[in-house]
Amino acid sequence: MGKESILYHLTRIMGKLPLPVLSFLSDLTGLIRFRIDKRHRTVVFDNIKAAFPGRYSDLQARVFIRKNFQHTASILFEAVRSYGLTKEELLPCFEVRGRPIKDIEINTQTFVSAIESMVRRCPEQYFCVHNHWKTKPYCLLAQDETKGIH
Repeated sequence: MGKESILYHLTRIMGKLPLPVLSFLSDLTGLIRFRIDKRHRTVVFDNIKAAFPGRYSDLQARVFIRKNFQHTASILFEAVRSYGLTKEELLPCFEVRGRPIKDIEINTQTFVSAIESMVRRCPEQYFCVHNHWKTKPYCLLAQDETKGIH
């Protein structure tokens, strides 16, 4: 049995676990990652300060980051949970009317709109461990002023 097969079977078994058990494992995974992953904790902190200047104290940012790590872990466990669902349980989440391209467009827009709405309501759930602001903003005005051009 190859690694892929073991992972597949493990995922199928975990998908059958009761939701409270998966939620507990998800929260535990997020907290462990929060404690040991200093590099990404720092990236998220910098992103929060850049995206929400003055909105969060350092303590509030730390709580935000912990919640972010927990929500990020929940993505993995929700994907695992989906393996335990039947076709009948999944089908109501999609619009399928026999128009392949149009159905894909409608479902994609539905999911993107839902994600956008959720991010606006709960920004700590947004997966923001990437360094979004790697470079300083580019501004022609600032360069012109240093050259004496107005």
